[in-house]
Amino acid sequence: MKKKSVPVGFCIGLLFLLSRMATAQWTPPNGPLGGSVQSLLINNGTIFAGTDSGVFLSNNNGKSWIEADSGLPINTVWALTKNGGTIFAGTDSYGVFRSSDNGKSWQAADSGLLDSTIYSLTVNGTTLFAGTFGSGVYSSDNNGQSWVPVDSGLPDSSVNCLFANGGTVFAGTYGGGIFRTNNNGKTWVPIDSGLSDSVVWSITVCGDYLFAGTDENGVFVSNDNGKSWTPADSGLSDVTISSLAASGSAVFAGTIIGGVCMSNNNGKSWTVIDSGLSDSAIYCLAANDSILFAGTEASGVLRRSLSELTSASNPVLQYRNDKQGNVPIRFLEKSNRIADITFSLSYAEKVTITCYDLSGHEISAVANSRFERGDHTIVWDTHGVAAGPLLMNIRVGTNSFAKIIRLFR
Repeated sequence: MKKKSVPVGFCIGLLFLLSRMATAQWTPPNGPLGGSVQSLLINNGTIFAGTDSGVFLSNNNGKSWIEADSGLPINTVWALTKNGGTIFAGTDSYGVFRSSDNGKSWQAADSGLLDSTIYSLTVNGTTLFAGTFGSGVYSSDNNGQSWVPVDSGLPDSSVNCLFANGGTVFAGTYGGGIFRTNNNGKTWVPIDSGLSDSVVWSITVCGDYLFAGTDENGVFVSNDNGKSWTPADSGLSDVTISSLAASGSAVFAGTIIGGVCMSNNNGKSWTVIDSGLSDSAIYCLAANDSILFAGTEASGVLRRSLSELTSASNPVLQYRNDKQGNVPIRFLEKSNRIADITFSLSYAEKVTITCYDLSGHEISAVANSRFERGDHTIVWDTHGVAAGPLLMNIRVGTNSFAKIIRLFR
């Protein structure tokens, strides 16, 4: 996946509040030391991590990792899944491998595969599915002993992600949008009404809602099993969504430069949860009953307690940090109820700044226009605005940020 730049130049905010969530931290990584972590799988009490250098596993919730690559090529493992007691790994250029002893040893399972680069894996019932680099989808009904192509209706493009839910299998492609099959891959139909991005990196489900993470337009949500989609990107720290995961009523989005975001309201709004995050390039996510795991570009697997996240009050009050610990806008209240709001753009873009009270009612539309590249200062007359904390929502192009400010009198 290519990295993307964000158009906002960041400078430190002088006045802000933190929600209670800010005290919670990501646990520093203890591995695996195998390059970028491209895939994660939880199998009972074992956590598997597919990296640029094979597979690693942890039996203590990610506190320590050991190599689990006997029989595997030392190459990128793009995808992991399980079928009963068997673990499957989709590799770059070497097809599919399987392990029946929880990762102690691996054997090739690629008979019938005409494309040896496997980007995605999933299981629907007892049928395995493999999404390839450029040859559509294959399936196996004999636990990976042999594979057959099941790509009728699919475009000739890479299948970035596969997701099975309730007898339906969804395929997110590179350039073709999302497809769905209800007959185990015999036929696929496009389901992209309202989906404005044809590159889909991740799909998950939370309750009755289906979520799709795209390359340039953030997250989309569907409540009709993919027939129609609506944008769900308010508060996201980055619009390139590499991964999605769900736990209970919470959905988590891993971004390529903006860390991890969380939504507790079916994607209506997102909160950045990056306190203590040592690497903001997130490639994959997974959650068990108690811990959220994030596979990163260069820092192994990071962990965070789910109880910290789901019990935190007012998560929408979080703000986004960049790698230097800065916030995306500077607010300075002057005397006589005049405030300066300063920001910088690396290229011309539309900027919208709106303030709300903490119950969600709009207080003031501060800015809503296109700004040229460079530094800008908006003079905000706060006469008529009550003193106290306010939520400032900043939208720059398709990127949204939120921070808490406080007006003094």
